Amino acid sequence: MSMHPSSTALVSVFEAHRLRIGLIRLRVLAVVMCLLVTPCTAEFNPPRITQVIRSTSMDESLHHLGPPQYCVINRGTEIKMEKGDLLNIYRQKRIITRPLAPIQVFLGSMIVTSSYNGSSMGIFTPDPDAIQNPILRHRNIMEGDVAIPSLVLDSDVLFDPGQAQLKGSAQAEVAKVADFILYHNPPTLIIEGHTDSDGDELPNQDLSERRANALRQMLLDNHPAITPETIQSRGRGEERPIAPNDSPASKAMNRRLEVIVIWEVLEERAKSRGLGDDEEEEEEDLFTSR
Repeated sequence: MSMHPSSTALVSVFEAHRLRIGLIRLRVLAVVMCLLVTPCTAEFNPPRITQVIRSTSMDESLHHLGPPQYCVINRGTEIKMEKGDLLNIYRQKRIITRPLAPIQVFLGSMIVTSSYNGSSMGIFTPDPDAIQNPILRHRNIMEGDVAIPSLVLDSDVLFDPGQAQLKGSAQAEVAKVADFILYHNPPTLIIEGHTDSDGDELPNQDLSERRANALRQMLLDNHPAITPETIQSRGRGEERPIAPNDSPASKAMNRRLEVIVIWEVLEERAKSRGLGDDEEEEEEDLFTSR
């Protein structure tokens, strides 16, 4: 007995509908499987130097630090990199004679002068003390050196003079820190407080510690994704000025909070373990994962 043509058409439509439903289910299952096997957080992958446009020997520039050294890094506006941003430059080192993970050696800082999608350009200034570190074999900035973003906040915007309680208007600055964490996804941060040289050293040290901790606590209270294990605070008092304390404008620059990826701690730990001249011949530079 043959089926009526209209019945055959209905069966065809029904089969096509079942096929579409099956395909949709397969796509949903594929998405779910991807979510299950994909990590929830991306690995911290800091920018790196990809080109040194003009470089002079750091050894020859100890007195006046020589002419500027222009560098290109492999990140830009896609991670909210902007003109004027500060980057701390490090070199990864492995000591063959010791079973240590690579350590990070501080070289100096870079100020971003222009930023585009996928790259930024800036001026590198070597740190005169850091570049005399005996662990460094090559004392020039090089391709593959790591550029760690650092966020600098104006204490006068965050706090009233001599106080450690955040102003009500400080929320915009706190949001900058939250965005910094979102775009760079660092494993651990340090909020570092700094003061000018007015007043006595010990009260300035105490004030810098309380201000750094106040910002840390504000982030923990208002951003659930930030945990106590991933953000620390410390005060530096007046010991690390970035400008001479000889004018109101320079003193204002020194009153600041810096949000720093915690690679400095690895450098300090390496120094405490005695890495130095006796192992210089066994060291090797790491220029992988560019």
